[in-house]
Amino acid sequence: MYQGAFDGSGTWTQRDATSLVRQGQLLNTIAHSTMRDLVVGNYDTTLVTGNAFIYNVRTNIWTNLNPRGSKSVTAYGIWQNGRRSSDSYTIAGGFSDVKFGGLDNGYMVDFNVGTGRLRHFKGFSYNNSKRSSRISRFDGITGTSQG
Repeated sequence: MYQGAFDGSGTWTQRDATSLVRQGQLLNTIAHSTMRDLVVGNYDTTLVTGNAFIYNVRTNIWTNLNPRGSKSVTAYGIWQNGRRSSDSYTIAGGFSDVKFGGLDNGYMVDFNVGTGRLRHFKGFSYNNSKRSSRISRFDGITGTSQG
């Protein structure tokens, strides 16, 4: 992770999701998106590929983002809701839903940095059809003038 000026004069620190690994060994940690003190991304282990995480840079706390019934999860985007002082964030990505043969779906979920809780997990599939769409996912999230 790089923290510092655009000219490269900052510092690089290696961050690994080792504390989230319960079985097997960590293979890699991939950060996809940041907002304020939070980083979201993925990690793989020798036993399971496609685990998602939330990492708080300020507190050095790692949170698993792997919903029940999922085979593989990605976390590609994070957005802070409301004002800069808000503890509310929305995370977007994709997951393989084992109920539908492991087909990929997009998702959005709310995360409260103060409580560490995930709420309102919602899956999305292309054309609202879980069976006919092979791959659906969100690669990021951003705000617009309308919200």
